[in-house]
Amino acid sequence: MEVESSSSEEELSDNELDSQIWNKIDSESDDNTIYPIDCYRHFITDEIINLMVHETNRYAQQHLQAQELAQRSKALQWKPTTHEEMLKFLGIIIEMGLVRMSRVNYYWSKSKLYGSEVIQNTMSRDKFELLLKFYHFSKNEEQREDDDILFKLKPLLSLLQLRFMSVYVPGQLLLLMKQWSHGKVASTTGYTCNFMVYTGKQSSIAGHGHAETVVMQLNKYGIKLIKWKDKRDVLMISTKPSHSTAVTDTKTINKLNERSMKTQVILDYNEGKQGIDLSDQLSSYYTCLSRSIKWYQKVAFELIFGTSIVNAYLIYKEKYSTSNMTMLQFRESLMRSLLLGVPFENLKPGPKQQPTNERKRKHTDHLLEEMKGTARNGRRRCVGCYEKIRQQQSREASAITAKRMTRKLNRISLIKLFFSALIPFTIGLFTVITTIQQQKFSSAQREQDKQDALLSRQQSDLHAENLHKEKVYETYLDDVSELFTMNNSKDTLMKIRAKTLASLRQLDRERKKHLLLFLYDSELIYHSPEKAISSLLKVNEADFNGVNFRGTVDATCSFNYLYLHHVYLSKASFINCFIDRSNFSYSIMYKINFTRTRFFRTSFRFAVLNQADFSQGTFFEMDFVGASLVECNFTGVRWITQYMDFIGTNLTGAIISDQLLKRMKLHNSILPNGTWGPIVRKNLVVNGDAEQNDLLTNNTYPTGWTVSVPGRLSSIAYNNQNSTTGYGKYHFRVTPSYSLKLAVSMAQNISFDEFILLISAGIARYNVSIDYQCSGNQYGYMQLTFFDMNGLTYEPVYRETKSKMQIERLKVSNQFNREMHKVQLKVGFIRNLTYDDTNTNNEENYCIADNIRFFITKIN
Repeated sequence: MEVESSSSEEELSDNELDSQIWNKIDSESDDNTIYPIDCYRHFITDEIINLMVHETNRYAQQHLQAQELAQRSKALQWKPTTHEEMLKFLGIIIEMGLVRMSRVNYYWSKSKLYGSEVIQNTMSRDKFELLLKFYHFSKNEEQREDDDILFKLKPLLSLLQLRFMSVYVPGQLLLLMKQWSHGKVASTTGYTCNFMVYTGKQSSIAGHGHAETVVMQLNKYGIKLIKWKDKRDVLMISTKPSHSTAVTDTKTINKLNERSMKTQVILDYNEGKQGIDLSDQLSSYYTCLSRSIKWYQKVAFELIFGTSIVNAYLIYKEKYSTSNMTMLQFRESLMRSLLLGVPFENLKPGPKQQPTNERKRKHTDHLLEEMKGTARNGRRRCVGCYEKIRQQQSREASAITAKRMTRKLNRISLIKLFFSALIPFTIGLFTVITTIQQQKFSSAQREQDKQDALLSRQQSDLHAENLHKEKVYETYLDDVSELFTMNNSKDTLMKIRAKTLASLRQLDRERKKHLLLFLYDSELIYHSPEKAISSLLKVNEADFNGVNFRGTVDATCSFNYLYLHHVYLSKASFINCFIDRSNFSYSIMYKINFTRTRFFRTSFRFAVLNQADFSQGTFFEMDFVGASLVECNFTGVRWITQYMDFIGTNLTGAIISDQLLKRMKLHNSILPNGTWGPIVRKNLVVNGDAEQNDLLTNNTYPTGWTVSVPGRLSSIAYNNQNSTTGYGKYHFRVTPSYSLKLAVSMAQNISFDEFILLISAGIARYNVSIDYQCSGNQYGYMQLTFFDMNGLTYEPVYRETKSKMQIERLKVSNQFNREMHKVQLKVGFIRNLTYDDTNTNNEENYCIADNIRFFITKIN
């Protein structure tokens, strides 16, 4: 014998190829039990099912559009298939492999000899035949490679190859075999690790034979070629490093009485081919329908209903089965899961009937015999004892002695019977107790295993989630840093805002904290006096819930000009921090912790601070106007200023001392005991009586007002002719201009900040009044336009004077809508456009307004 060998690429050691690993299969059941369907669906995944559904529907649509079909054609009944329907289609094909019939339509036969009730109740015959007709795996329009006859199967083949290699990592012994349709690599267990469909010699690599080409494509390690001279040349291909030219004694004698010597690769081949034989044998059982289908469908059926089921069966039997399940039972379980929704039924054989041989009764020397006669004489006696005693005594004496011995034997029998019954009873009781204890232990062990599996899964999920959050945070920093290199335009700030809001929703509280610090250090939320607010990043509705800042000796917590307007900061912490000239207005901050924090010139206007903790803090020039401070804790708070502005706040249930309450401005507020503080009654109109202009006679720009037509409205003093006791010294008057045929008005925006709590409680009323004095055909009007917090308007309120009235007061009084936030008060003067002014002087054609008031009162 002669042996030659050569190898290519770097060889790996045996230890590196010697491990066999079965990877874990995920369960879809609630109790985390692995069923046969779980193993099968690990290969035939949702991705593969969706591929079948999508391409089948596409191919059917193309067929219907391209073919001219007869009016009675079944194809016209086609409706797009679904994911669930495709799974039932697979289950029907598996059932057809279990119950073979000569024709497909026999499964839907009404005859008692044929028909399958399970299949008939699952899908109609026409629907099954249409699915089989249009069963497809790729897009026909795609440009295929030269001479690529597998383009109809490539998507399916690629997905199955990945799934086959994902479950089982084989050991050293892998065997390559070529079947009728494809070559495959299988381990000694029979599990198919990889495969390649045989398409003829044209698929070979140039310069290499077909077998060598298959090995090179199916195995990633180096290839070793060995030539062994036996009776004839034997060529072998191997990837195992230990295979060499050395021969091994097989410890057998051939016909020539010589010791048989073979190379190790031959011995390993004989051992490894058992896996291929097992895989082929299992795949041949219960083959599914293959007649009247296209060639590529046959290849697909071999992989989906042959190789995939065999691999799933081997995995389940190796790792998860508690009984010796056969291939028939495994396929039945798959069929039940796909068609009936039953995950698994553990088929166990019934209890074996033990042969009951009639026990031969053992005769003893003592036999009790029933004696005829009266009840007294009819007592039992031992026949054997009586006969033995009769030989020595008289008849009467023998009877008495035999009866005595009978009574003694009866007592002994009863004792024996008791002990004979006690022993099995004790054994049975012990068995029951032991069984109960074992069941409790097994139940506890199963529960512990479930808990361990759940904990392991939770830890794995937590680790994956943590990696995802870290990736989101790093991506955010990279993207925003790149945007910083651009100009600080409005578009750039909008992009940063969008990325900020999206990233915050995916981060945990620790990374939210670092993101906030990043924005602050980048001066995107740093509002210094010399910096325009338009240059800041609008973080409205940003989710900073749960962020935690704490000042220590080693790490200070300090924020100056921090701008967090209208953000979410619930359950956040700023403990032992220094916050100066910052803005938290309109923010939602439930249960926020500000313990031992020093505040200077900081605004919490209209913020929601319910159950916030300000204990042991320091306040200087704070603004809490309109804030909700329900159940807040102000224990130990130190105020540097004499008074603090708490106008319009809700202090219901707040923990605060009476001494601090006396130093708080509590107008229009709800006190800690739930009662209302003093309600402010003041005119909210600025310069409503024109008195602020008494040094500027004939001023055309009245203080506090916006005039629609400048120069046509003045604030002037009364003359003797028009002065009345009801007016002050000054008033607003339209300057006559006969060339001007337009209305003149002045407007003022009035905010309800100090009354928001009263208005939102639904117990506020507004009272508006204006004194007009007009001559000629001129008249005046007022208009109230209310706005909510988002700038939306309500239906305007309009009133006007009557013509030729000397003195008239316009008044409006009504209850607020709960959402009203501010109002625009417009005071107007209108000239009659038909008025003939040729013979009228200015003093006879005028209109003045004075004493403009807007009050808010509480409804009792």
